Amino acid sequence: MEYLDKENLILGCGNPLFGDDGFGTEFVKKLKDEKIEEKYNNLAVIDCGSGISPFLNLINSSKHKIKNLYIIDCGDFKGKLGDVLVLDGKEVQSEGFIKSSHSMNIPHEIS
Repeated sequence: MEYLDKENLILGCGNPLFGDDGFGTEFVKKLKDEKIEEKYNNLAVIDCGSGISPFLNLINSSKHKIKNLYIIDCGDFKGKLGDVLVLDGKEVQSEGFIKSSHSMNIPHEIS
C-alpha cells in the first residue's frame, strides 16, 4: 500500500464492459503508459476497476500522506458527450450524488 505514502492519488474507476463506463480505467492506463508516476515522485495512479470502495475505506481508516485525491469516473450529469465535470469534495456532497454504479455512496466515502 505504497500509495498511502504519496501526497497525490489518482483513482480510476469504471467497467469497460459497459462502454464509456470504462473511461476512468482507460484514463489511468494511459497515465501509466506514459510512466507519469516516474515523472512525479509524489503521485500514485491506481486502476480500481469497479471496486473503488475498498480503496476509499482504507484511505479513510488509515494514517496517510494523501493531500489530493482525484477520482476519475464516468457519469450522467446531464452534460453533452465529452463534457467534463470537476467537483471538489464539498461540491460532491452538495450536488446530491448518492450512489454510483460502483456501489459507493460518494459523500459518505470521501467524508
